[in-house]
Amino acid sequence: GLGIFNATRPAINARLIDPLNFKRYSDLAWLLDKVESIPYCDEDSSSKDLPLSCYEYAITPGDLFSKLDEWGFDSIVIPHGTTWGNHVPYNASWDNRLNPVGHDPEKQILLEIMSGHGNSEEYRDFISVQELADGTKICPEPAGNFLPGCWQAGEMMKSRCEGISDSECAARIELAKRYTIDAGPYSNMVFPEADPAEWLNANQCLDCFKPSFNYRPKQSAQYALAITNFDEIKSNRYKFGFIASTDDHTARPGTGYKQYERRKMTFAAGVRSSWFDYLYKAEDPNFPMQPSTIAGNTQPDSERNSSFSYPGGIVAVHARSRSKDDIWEALKAKRTYGTSGPRILLWFELINNAEGSIPMGSEVTMIESPIFRVKAAGSFIQKPGCPEDTLSNLSSERVNYLCSGECYHPSDERHAIKQIEVIKITPQEYKGEPVNELIHDSWKVFDCSEGQFCEITFTDEEFSRDSIYYVRAIQKATPAINGKQIYASHELNDVNINICKGSYKTNMQDDCLHPIEERAWSSPIFVNKP
Repeated sequence: GLGIFNATRPAINARLIDPLNFKRYSDLAWLLDKVESIPYCDEDSSSKDLPLSCYEYAITPGDLFSKLDEWGFDSIVIPHGTTWGNHVPYNASWDNRLNPVGHDPEKQILLEIMSGHGNSEEYRDFISVQELADGTKICPEPAGNFLPGCWQAGEMMKSRCEGISDSECAARIELAKRYTIDAGPYSNMVFPEADPAEWLNANQCLDCFKPSFNYRPKQSAQYALAITNFDEIKSNRYKFGFIASTDDHTARPGTGYKQYERRKMTFAAGVRSSWFDYLYKAEDPNFPMQPSTIAGNTQPDSERNSSFSYPGGIVAVHARSRSKDDIWEALKAKRTYGTSGPRILLWFELINNAEGSIPMGSEVTMIESPIFRVKAAGSFIQKPGCPEDTLSNLSSERVNYLCSGECYHPSDERHAIKQIEVIKITPQEYKGEPVNELIHDSWKVFDCSEGQFCEITFTDEEFSRDSIYYVRAIQKATPAINGKQIYASHELNDVNINICKGSYKTNMQDDCLHPIEERAWSSPIFVNKP
């Protein structure tokens, strides 16, 4: 069966200590049994020839593209959650898939830049694990404001060295680092009895907007747009449009309209009382353990991960109408943008093209300096509760189940747009060209006097090579769930590490609100120099 179902099966055992929900656990067991009973399909058969009674699986992106071709339908492939380190290996990189096997430029045209798992936009040059030329992986030292998880594992071991020799302590520190590198998303189990706060903010992007947990910077949108494969002609650059989504898994679309009900409107998860708590025991709490990396056999870092769970983003399209065909056409043309949740309005166009203005998502070749126009409007300030038409069409029980009685309920007033930020990326022109020097974030910033609407124009007077431009419309700060992630607070002589946990260890009524500047990201405009 699917790996995710294998990882879920241990949850069934909870019915023995949660008898009031025995039927729900039994229903889950029935579902898992049914899924696992489905055999895999014959890999050598065409997708259209397969029976309905088998499970078809694409091992590689190339397999997926081929199967979509076999069906013959129009399709779009959208990578999502790309920087989320809960499932992405330490050194994962867009470089590995910029080839005909990993990328189809006709299908893979959009990229999810924001979801309930966090923001995947921003590139940073930190590394969690250093890989040498021979493939050996070693633990890098902290650099700037980035703390590698393997390094912190060594510090945690150091604090457990009381009563042992210096040489034994040093050996255990290196072992803790090695186990952390090898364990990937299960590195918290190197010290299974440790308080999550001991890991501090290891492996996190501290200056990113609503970052993904255990951030993987070479999986970011900016890095993808900056790289070039000089060994390919057709698939040599990514030319993604941007979307955002909730990635909600609970049929609650667009949950970012209000910041409330953290446990229902985000991925935050955990046991609801100490009665259900399970502590993994270490044979020796002062000696690092080598965690299993098999799903279901160990426990990922769900407590710290919950501090990086958000209501999610939303996708917008510039379509001729709301019909399915017109929305699909806009997606195919990349006339799309994403927001961090609020329904911000955003337009971005190049206005001095010889054939007239062209919208976000477009590609053009021109000699003269490009001139752009941006328009943005803040999202509507929300009123409490639900509008009358919702309450008249749904029962109070249904409204409470879906959204706890807090619907999308706009007033006539919009939030202020604080500023427009322009990001310019100049893709690599030769092998090894440093990516850091190609991503200009922010290249230009325009203040908007905190009005509800903002319109600006700008020119690139230094246009001299292929360039990619996109914009961010930034709203004035408002409280948001997990607006701060893992952070330190000081009380007298003590330093407290604050983690917004999904379990009972953080008050279930605490939405962990902190001011944040919500935003919208336009799809890029690709301007080539002849």
